[in-house]
Amino acid sequence: MGAYDGDRSHALSPLGFHGITPETVSTTHYFWSMATNITQGDIPDLVFEQTARTFKEDQIVLEMQQRRIAREPGRPMLDIASDVGGRQTRQFIQRLFRVQREEETAAV
Repeated sequence: MGAYDGDRSHALSPLGFHGITPETVSTTHYFWSMATNITQGDIPDLVFEQTARTFKEDQIVLEMQQRRIAREPGRPMLDIASDVGGRQTRQFIQRLFRVQREEETAAV
């Protein structure tokens, strides 16, 4: 029996946390942590180091994207299939702003 048969008793099971909160219009705090069920040897340190390296690569790309957006704020976003979460979040925020404007207009 093994993982292909559904037995994950000896499998590495990482658990990650991502906490994202806006700081300003163009900056965000991003908190993350990573845990694993395997605590022997250097496995926890290795998992942490690999995760940190991956997030650092993402940070570089995200900061480049933010600089580009700042240079051309009116340029439409071009989403790909893996961007669905970000696109849905932007659409949700736009709806919230629209409702807020409508409520403010109605109150005047």
